[in-house]
Amino acid sequence: MRSSYIIIFTLLLTLFAAGIPTQINEFTSGVIGIAIRQNNVGEFILSPVPGQPAGDAGIQEGDALIAIDSVHLQPGMDMPRLLQLLRRPSGTQILLDVRDDEDSIHSYFLTLAGFPLDSCGISTKVYALYLIVIGITLVLGFCIPALIIFFQKSEDWLALFVSLTLVVIAIYNSAAYAGSSILPSPFSETISFVYNLSVLLIRYLFPDGHFVPRWTRQFAVVGVLWILWKILPFSSSTPLWTSNSWIIVDLNFGTGI
Repeated sequence: MRSSYIIIFTLLLTLFAAGIPTQINEFTSGVIGIAIRQNNVGEFILSPVPGQPAGDAGIQEGDALIAIDSVHLQPGMDMPRLLQLLRRPSGTQILLDVRDDEDSIHSYFLTLAGFPLDSCGISTKVYALYLIVIGITLVLGFCIPALIIFFQKSEDWLALFVSLTLVVIAIYNSAAYAGSSILPSPFSETISFVYNLSVLLIRYLFPDGHFVPRWTRQFAVVGVLWILWKILPFSSSTPLWTSNSWIIVDLNFGTGI
């Protein structure tokens, strides 16, 4: 049991470290200042932010993005792929072709602006480093009591589960995860799955390791299925949070408490 704990603990910290480069890239990338959503036919509809490059160039609310650097976008392309195409270092140029409400095509050359803190004299790398240090401090703050639990109760499986859950909570709430979760990846999806599963089960099993009352097992099964639905690729086309899906969340986490 101790060996399994050490392996899982090491894997969790490795996942945390894997998210740090993504965080650095996120904060050193330039911005063009547009919010993007997909309509019912899969087109990307733009909402420019006032004072940012897209709005200053003349892109209007409701314009449809049809090409990036003369590469046509296929309707239905997933959002993470689009965001990857838009990610560039600050100061570089990007060509956007958009279609307005009258079906006219317009081309805009945009220069990606730096991170807003640049105007305050704070380097993006310095700020990214600051967030990483804060994230590491947060993780250490949870890892220390987790390790204390491990050394004191290494023969108690529930204590080890609580210990690992503390580590998962820290990683999930760290800046490294926040940066990677902007663009879904195996790292962010793994952390999201482990976090939601651990937090759900610990509510049912703590403090004696049993489902009490017994009917809570069925709620736990529903919760696990909900978590799987949440992270599966097709869930983005049928969002879990639509309709009355919040009832599932309340029932599971509410009965767990």
